[in-house]
Amino acid sequence: MVAVGISPSSTAVFQSTLGHRLIPAPPHVVSAFDHGTAVFLVDLGHCACDRFSEPLGPRDEQRLRIKYGKRGWNNARIERVLAEQRRRGGLDSSLLSQMV
Repeated sequence: MVAVGISPSSTAVFQSTLGHRLIPAPPHVVSAFDHGTAVFLVDLGHCACDRFSEPLGPRDEQRLRIKYGKRGWNNARIERVLAEQRRRGGLDSSLLSQMV
């Protein structure tokens, strides 16, 4: 399940740009968001498990540093990619790009 919290006035615009149906979230999910936020579950037409993974941990970062270093990437490029993965917090990049 992927839940999003948005300004109530932005709901229609967000729905049209997201490309997925928004379903009102149940109370236990709504309680995790700030009061006054419109909270929805993103309907992908199936389970959303493949849209989220464990956020990047220290071991993963080290593994990726080695992997990217073997590819010949410079440190600045490696840091940019790792920073982007940390920012996503495990959310699939294709879904995140639709939400931004």
